Amino acid sequence: MELDLTKTQAAATHTGRTAIAILALSLLQTHANAASAGLAQIGRAFPGLSQTTVSLVLTTVAISIVPAMLIAGALAARIGEKRLVLAGFGMAMTFGLLSFFIQDFGLLLAARALTGFGAGLISPFQASLIPRHFEGYAAHRLFGLQSAAVSLLGIFFGLAGGVLSALRWNYGFLVYLIAIPGIVLIARWLPDDRVRDTTGDAPRKPFRFTPMLGYLTGMHFLFSLLQFQFVAGIAYLLVDTGTGDAGTAGTCVAIFSLGAFLSSMTYGKIQHKFGFSAVPVALAIGAAGLLLIGAGSGLPLYFAGSFATGSSLGIVMPSVGNRVTTAYRDSNPSLAIAIPMGAFFSSQLLSPFILRQAVVLPGGDTEAGRFIYAGIGMLLLALVVMSTWKKGLST
Repeated sequence: MELDLTKTQAAATHTGRTAIAILALSLLQTHANAASAGLAQIGRAFPGLSQTTVSLVLTTVAISIVPAMLIAGALAARIGEKRLVLAGFGMAMTFGLLSFFIQDFGLLLAARALTGFGAGLISPFQASLIPRHFEGYAAHRLFGLQSAAVSLLGIFFGLAGGVLSALRWNYGFLVYLIAIPGIVLIARWLPDDRVRDTTGDAPRKPFRFTPMLGYLTGMHFLFSLLQFQFVAGIAYLLVDTGTGDAGTAGTCVAIFSLGAFLSSMTYGKIQHKFGFSAVPVALAIGAAGLLLIGAGSGLPLYFAGSFATGSSLGIVMPSVGNRVTTAYRDSNPSLAIAIPMGAFFSSQLLSPFILRQAVVLPGGDTEAGRFIYAGIGMLLLALVVMSTWKKGLST
């Protein structure tokens, strides 16, 4: 009896450590929040560049994540998932910190691209390893906890980036030191699956791009395209309206992340009770947040809009990750989740350029106007998903 109890306690400890290691994979997911909060400061350091060009500091990271995510599965098959994510952490930390020392904008973009590539090698496994080690409510709960952890880190990156960038434009890149504890936790506690005993395993199903995956990828792409207006535009909106600086922008990003954190903490229960029907509601809440920022004036309304916009992220992201990795659990979950996540990050490259086209519309030549048009687009997306999600997920 005593031996059985000891074995049970050891298994629980191992499970807990595995969960912590998987959560640690998300340490760098919101690292761009630091640069977002200090974007206006970076623009001042390079006065000859347009706002759209300066935003490449964010979008270059986002787009470089995509190819890394798509090849991560193949690389993991050769060197192992654990070794690959540790290499990704090392790469992201090295080039993230290197950005602190660079004074040339072209070289800065190159360092940002390599930072994003390192983060992309980690990204697919944040979701795909959950159904590998957990199932049922435990998996749903860990998806929610992971999204909550990402949101808390978003608060950290937003506040730290804003405060550090207010001191000097490049100080925000020091946040990449947070990768060090992640490397330690993953090295110690993430199971090494490089060599797996497949004796008795069911044959792995071939990967197939299904209409369901296409539906979720398209929705994720449009959601990110519209929501990225907050990340790329909040610092400039505060400067344009004379209501804040980099520190205030960092606060808005932190409140955004707080909204995502609180909604993520309830994701397990929401998923259990409402399923995917909660997603269009979350999209509508995100639309309300963007509209509130665009149409409002003064920090209280900007803070409220930031919270609402972040709240939508805390439901949409884990919902997509849960659906995709569960559906492809017996096939290739890392490749499957890389597709909608790749669309999510790709849209962030296009977002500033597409939303800048609103200049031809009434009020579209202002940052506030672009927030309003992004909010209208998000509301339309919510209505489309509300009327199509059952058919979209059944195919």
